[in-house]
Amino acid sequence: MASDREQDAEIALAMATSTNKFARLVRMMMLIKRWTTGQIQQETEERLDDRNMLMFKFFETIAGTKNLSIIGNHQEESMSWFKWTTGQNQQETEERLDDRNMLMFKFFETVAGTKNLSIIGNHQEESMSWFNKIWHLSINETNNFYYRWSAIVMLSCIYNLVLIPVMIFAEFRQSYYKPWLVANAITDVVNLFDILIQSKREFMEDGVCITEPKAMLVKYFKSRDFILDLLSVTPSDLVMLIFPNLAFVRLNRLLKIHRIFDFMERTEIRTNFPHLFRLLRLIVVCFVIFHWNACVYFLLSILYGYQDSEMEDWVFSYEKILDPLLPKCNNRLYAGTCLFDEDGLDAHERHTYVDELLDFWEPKKYVREFSNLTKKYSLSFYWSSLTLVNLGEQPSPTQLSQMLFEIVDTLLGLVIFAIIVGDIGNMVTSMNLARSTFEEKKDGCKRYMRFRKVNQVLERKVVEWFEYTWTRGQAKVDESKIVEYLPSRLHGQMSVQIHMDTIRKVRLFQDCEAGLLYELVLRLHLQIFSPGDYICRKGDVGKDCEAGLLYELVLRLHLQIFSPGDYICRKGDVGKEMYIIKRGCLEVVSPDGLKVFATLNEGAVFGELSILNIPGNKNGNRRTASIRAVGYSDLYVLTKDDLWDAIREFPDAKKSLIDKGKEILRKDNLLKESDDEAELSDMEIEGIPIEERLSKIRKNLYKLEETINKYASSFHGGNAEMKRRITQLEQRYKTRKHSIQGLYSNMNIDF
Repeated sequence: MASDREQDAEIALAMATSTNKFARLVRMMMLIKRWTTGQIQQETEERLDDRNMLMFKFFETIAGTKNLSIIGNHQEESMSWFKWTTGQNQQETEERLDDRNMLMFKFFETVAGTKNLSIIGNHQEESMSWFNKIWHLSINETNNFYYRWSAIVMLSCIYNLVLIPVMIFAEFRQSYYKPWLVANAITDVVNLFDILIQSKREFMEDGVCITEPKAMLVKYFKSRDFILDLLSVTPSDLVMLIFPNLAFVRLNRLLKIHRIFDFMERTEIRTNFPHLFRLLRLIVVCFVIFHWNACVYFLLSILYGYQDSEMEDWVFSYEKILDPLLPKCNNRLYAGTCLFDEDGLDAHERHTYVDELLDFWEPKKYVREFSNLTKKYSLSFYWSSLTLVNLGEQPSPTQLSQMLFEIVDTLLGLVIFAIIVGDIGNMVTSMNLARSTFEEKKDGCKRYMRFRKVNQVLERKVVEWFEYTWTRGQAKVDESKIVEYLPSRLHGQMSVQIHMDTIRKVRLFQDCEAGLLYELVLRLHLQIFSPGDYICRKGDVGKDCEAGLLYELVLRLHLQIFSPGDYICRKGDVGKEMYIIKRGCLEVVSPDGLKVFATLNEGAVFGELSILNIPGNKNGNRRTASIRAVGYSDLYVLTKDDLWDAIREFPDAKKSLIDKGKEILRKDNLLKESDDEAELSDMEIEGIPIEERLSKIRKNLYKLEETINKYASSFHGGNAEMKRRITQLEQRYKTRKHSIQGLYSNMNIDF
């Protein structure tokens, strides 16, 4: 009886426990539903509103008036406005939400007895964020990541290209079958990831880079590469579950070979040694062709049986590649024990004592044994190389299939040989093209000097100049041709990168507009001065150029190279260029060249005042000193025409440059303060471009026409007044004619 009660109690306890668990589960599900639909927050806000309303009613009842509620409302409004303006309202809301979420998570953990729910929530959020990142990911095919990934894919393709035919050798299958399967899996994973990478590759459409995920996917899926990539990852390896030795089922992996060519094109663009890269590419291509041909040759040897083949057979034979015999001793060190004594014997009759020779060398040699795999592959590769280069020297084929294979190899070898010779010839020609062109110019110059009977000193100086330009690299790169190839914007950016810092060193251009500096940089050209060349004197510069003007000036710089002893300019010459020393050393010397006043080094600037044509300059835009090159000197030159062409669009900068130049001349007491207007007019006519000259001439013609019209009007007015007065005089004469005649007759004057 007691046992029955105990059983009933246990059953009741179990039912109560299960009921409690079920009730807790139901409450948890209801809370989850209310929490996810926002009902908890809404109910919480409603309870807060009810509590506030009860509190206000309680205070109104005690105070007997609604002033307290009004005050409370005003206080609540002011506090809410204060919290809203200071950001506390949002912060408190976020804190309440965080507290609510924390309580909910703790509740779920308490009810469920685990933290799996929070972990699942975090994992879902992380997975969604990662999915969004991957979905919106775009890869620029010109960046380093894509290039390195292409290198990995290329190595994967080369692996399949080399290892698939090698499986024809039984020794390789027996020794490396499992590592081969692992490597196959790795390359397949690389190919799968490459499909993802290719689907995220940006592309250009109407000059715009497209990074929209759907557009990139559609572009890739419609391309031929997607079909090849998809076929290359087809799991054809499953056939090897039935036929383990059938490695050629992986031939579909070779459809990925187009990625090798893509990587080669990118590498040829990036590398600084394109000729060396082309040579390596040619070697790799030849190796792959020889490798496949060798494997096919050994496959035919297997089909025709090579185990019992002999030296004269066409197929592979172990007799064709024996293990080498190497001596154990060195006769240079052990001549007594490592050299057979043939004194008294005829070396031409060695066959008579060959047994003695064998007995002597038997203990003094050893066999260097190679594995069968090494013998098979090396002999097959040797046969393939000899056949493809048409050297022959192999046993003749005895079967039709062998003969057909030989014919195909011969034709293929002719094509390969022609490609190799042509490709190497093109590489040699392109490598020596710059040198050949330079040598032609130098030889032509030497012939011209001999024809004109130039003295040997000057001829030697010219030859040294050619050698200098080649060794320094100027002869290998033509800046003018590079400018022709590049778009104007890229040329401008490159010129600014090279010359802008140099232009900003000129005090006259330090605060110029960017547009003017840009135009000036475009007009810079290089000049190389020889040691002893005279250039011009160093002058001060100003500071008030705009950044745009400096940008224009930098684009107009061009390079000139001067030889040692060349004069860049002489005292008294009319200055038409400004010079910036890029490399080399110059000397400021006396007119006779005997006395050195100063030395100009890299970065120095001179001649900038002479290209401004400043009115009132006492030097008259002429050089005040002679400048000579000490050694080979590279100078960037800015001509007067380029300067005025650049500042044409910057009238304020032009006025600022002239004013700053006047200040510099005034500081050196070289400015004549009179006749500014007349000299300014002459300067503008000489210095500014033809369009602006015509514009100024047109304005002067308008002014002259106005002056002529003014004088003509004055002339016509005076002429009319004179006619009127003459008419009045004639009328008076007619009315007084008789009295006038009588007056003159009394004076004995005939009128």
